[in-house]
Amino acid sequence: MHKRLLQATIFLILLLLSVVPAFAAGPDLGSSDALSELFRSREEGMPRISAHRGGPLPGYPENCIETFEHAVTYGPVLIECDVRMTADSVLILMHDETLDRTTSGEGEVAQMTWSDLLELTLVDNLGFPTTYTIPTFREAMRWARGRYIMTVDVKRGVPFQKVVQEIQQEDAAGSAVVITYSPDAAAIVHALDSTLMLSVPGTSRDVHDRLIAEGIPYHRMVAFVGTRVPDTDVIEM
Repeated sequence: MHKRLLQATIFLILLLLSVVPAFAAGPDLGSSDALSELFRSREEGMPRISAHRGGPLPGYPENCIETFEHAVTYGPVLIECDVRMTADSVLILMHDETLDRTTSGEGEVAQMTWSDLLELTLVDNLGFPTTYTIPTFREAMRWARGRYIMTVDVKRGVPFQKVVQEIQQEDAAGSAVVITYSPDAAAIVHALDSTLMLSVPGTSRDVHDRLIAEGIPYHRMVAFVGTRVPDTDVIEM
């Protein structure tokens, strides 16, 4: 519990330190080209803060639209979210394979239907129940469209094709960065929609060269260098 409180406090401090002009007041997020321009490397500017799993805090569960709405009141944040799929192929926001930790239910997400999940409410990271419900991926993209940026972590077993289709159906390419963890995965998403922004591994020259070999242009990639400070050669690359 102490660790979770510390994580929540650190997140809050990072948000309060953010002084970048709000995304909604900047470029039009209605297109992937505008999103690409927003991520373009510049000498000036400030870091942009990523709200992991939407920025959960006491009373605000992870992967919850109400939590996203709370996070953006502190400043211009990127909303990172996780996508899983139910037994009847509905994409929802959920990090874990099971419902036990973050909802009032239990069992594996992949074995539940969407109607099963409609009966549940979300639990915050301290274990306290809330009145908030599990959102679908489409609801989240509809909420973000044209206003905020969602970095989308596609969990194991979820087809990239379905994720891309739902982004397209919501006309939300300007608000989506699809997270990929390998050049092969990046190539799959790029083939499905070459206009989408991709988060790609930026961990080595070899990975970089493989991404370029797959034909993915620089202006469609955001490099993720890991959860620790990378080596100097990676930064220079």
